[in-house]
Amino acid sequence: MILRARTSPPTLDFAVPAINIVFLLLLFFITNGSQVNRAELSVTPPTVETLPGDRLPRPLLAVATDGSLHLDGVLVLEPDLVSALSKGGAAASDLNILAERTMPARDLLALMARLRVQTGRSMTLVTRREEARQTP
Repeated sequence: MILRARTSPPTLDFAVPAINIVFLLLLFFITNGSQVNRAELSVTPPTVETLPGDRLPRPLLAVATDGSLHLDGVLVLEPDLVSALSKGGAAASDLNILAERTMPARDLLALMARLRVQTGRSMTLVTRREEARQTP
């Protein structure tokens, strides 16, 4: 028996490299496939309690869109806030902040950063549930 050399070159099968690439991509997305940042999962979202207006937490700093500050209903300037808080008798408690809905988040976060440095307190954002409007 005599072996003869092939006369035609071997054909290349392009399906095998394509399957390998798809398999590698599949492995990549399985290992890294979470679309949610893990740090975002550790944040506790705010909760809303139904509180009447006279039972809001104290000390309460109401922030208007124009930047005016009201500490427990009294107008206060930002530089005087530390002394106003110490006069209020709530020396070590959190500062509760109630901001208008239309206030830009960037402005609110900048104000909170400044207040954190000035007062040295932790802060809590206060929200109120809007009552359902009844249509006549």
